Amino acid sequence: MLGLTTTSALLVTVLASFPVVAQTQSGAATVPGSSVSRTGGITVVFTVTGRHGEFVNDLKKEQIRILDDGKPPKELFGFQAQTSTPVRLGLILDTSNSERDTLSDVKLAADRFVRDVIRPDSDQGFVMAFDEVADLVQDFTSDAEKLSRGINNVVAGGGTAAWDAIYVACRDRMANASHGLERLVIVFVTDGKDTMSKVTPDEALRMAQKSGVIVYYIDTDFNRDNLSYSPASQVQKLKPKTLADSTGGRAFFPNSKRELAKSFTLIQIELNNQYSIGYQPDGLSPDGKFRTIRIQLDPPNKHLKVRAREGYFARN
Repeated sequence: MLGLTTTSALLVTVLASFPVVAQTQSGAATVPGSSVSRTGGITVVFTVTGRHGEFVNDLKKEQIRILDDGKPPKELFGFQAQTSTPVRLGLILDTSNSERDTLSDVKLAADRFVRDVIRPDSDQGFVMAFDEVADLVQDFTSDAEKLSRGINNVVAGGGTAAWDAIYVACRDRMANASHGLERLVIVFVTDGKDTMSKVTPDEALRMAQKSGVIVYYIDTDFNRDNLSYSPASQVQKLKPKTLADSTGGRAFFPNSKRELAKSFTLIQIELNNQYSIGYQPDGLSPDGKFRTIRIQLDPPNKHLKVRAREGYFARN
């Protein structure tokens, strides 16, 4: 059984500097997993961008259309543009042997990120490091200094069990971290070379969807385009991208240490430009089945892209 051990300036300019991969549709998005409140309502966080990748944050509630498992909801409520709802952040860092050359730069960027993102009066974060096991180096806290110490205390060594880390973080930390109001966010930093996981990528994705997290993936392998890479290695790289796309996040593939830092900056900018809306599903049954969510704009606009999660598992 999987477990964990515990130890105590323009956005467009940034976007154009390196490849960012996100799965979107013109004017619509299918979403996996939304937070389910105790009253049975669903809260969905989503992002709208323009043709150049700029965030569009002036939409009104009347312009949003939602389909839950193909049906309009009974009602919409709690709409917010540039939502300030609390964040529950999980920072998951690859500390396997293959990260020795980049870990110091990852720690520097991650440290700056948590200091800029965590608002002590409302937000909380945890830090998890992994090699062949997941190690919770700092549990949920609103203290950026504690998060910083957790980040800076990690060291590289060992094999890589990336999917196990995602699974454990979602199951043991994120699954009960929200009461339907908080945004659950994981920033998953790894070179993607999983060698030791016991769970499959599909199992990790399913657990992420069950917990309702948004996953942002940052690939730290700057040599991913090297011709010596095998086709199997290239296929492996698509798995974290799928995880990010399916949960409404994004996958970043920086090519340098400078671009690595910009990846964290882009995530911070996005968190400040998200919409949040709640709704009451029509015909929701407590059967544990996966229900799709689709967000549309009214009127449709081919120049705008909506990104959100693909759906959620109904509670049983």
